[in-house]
Amino acid sequence: MTQQLFATEHVDWHAVWICHEADPHQTNMFVHFRNAFSVERLPEQATIHITADTAYKLWINGEEVGRGPAFSDPRWQSYDSHDVSNFLQAGTN
Repeated sequence: MTQQLFATEHVDWHAVWICHEADPHQTNMFVHFRNAFSVERLPEQATIHITADTAYKLWINGEEVGRGPAFSDPRWQSYDSHDVSNFLQAGTN
């Protein structure tokens, strides 16, 4: 019998940490990151995968989507997945 380790198909993610450009190793620091993007037409489904080294609050268009991260061992960082399709609008988000 094979044990399934992941709730969904495993994907080898390639991502980089977003950090403050002044000092990426600074501790006890709270930083807000903001990004604008455009959507030509609304997708039926849109999923975001997100994590943080300590905590995050994810907002889209003024509405809170979720908070996290799911606690994990830093060597094997887990992530949260959120369906954000209901938070998107056509045009700039």
